[in-house]
Amino acid sequence: MSDLLDGLRKNPEFNAVLKDALKHRPVIPAFVISDTQEQQYMVIERIKANTMMRQGFDLLHQYLTGRKPE
Repeated sequence: MSDLLDGLRKNPEFNAVLKDALKHRPVIPAFVISDTQEQQYMVIERIKANTMMRQGFDLLHQYLTGRKPE
């Protein structure tokens, strides 16, 4: 499997695809103070969900490229 990854990492087309994929890296929303406790809860949940998606994206990107996203 590592031979396959090494071959992919040397492929310029593969690197171009991964570079383009970085444009779709999840963005973690800014924390804002809300009017109600329920709204505040939803803001925090959105931040947590986007953080988990970003961590998953970064983990896959690092596995495929051998380096962390910039």
